[in-house]
Amino acid sequence: MVKCDPRRVKYMTCCMMYRGYAVPQDVNAALATMKIASTIQFVDWCPAGFKYGINDQPSTVVPGADLAKVMCACCMISNSTAIAEVFSRIDHTFCLRPPLCRRRHGRGRILSGWTLQELGKWIHSAKALFGQFLTSAMRDT
Repeated sequence: MVKCDPRRVKYMTCCMMYRGYAVPQDVNAALATMKIASTIQFVDWCPAGFKYGINDQPSTVVPGADLAKVMCACCMISNSTAIAEVFSRIDHTFCLRPPLCRRRHGRGRILSGWTLQELGKWIHSAKALFGQFLTSAMRDT
């Protein structure tokens, strides 16, 4: 699990999964309200929006468990630029390490079956990915 601030991010897509008594008209009205209120901001460089699914069967509740029985439940899965902040922290922490610690980290990867070329390619591609996320996050702020 990573820690990030969802108030400062923009979303690429959101998937709303409804379970129980939910009708498409109510779901569409709720999504339209969220779009109008601009509580969720989407990136401008990616076709973004909401997708949703409805499962008619209500959630199963185990007797004696902590969860209450509800008629309708919703879960949202989303992809956002929040991970750019996490990538930045990882990159910063790795670069702050003394070279000896970085070599130990690399040696651990090599002992687990990686070659030096694979480790070098991984570091190069990870830095490129970090850079892409950081530039896209900066462009959207």
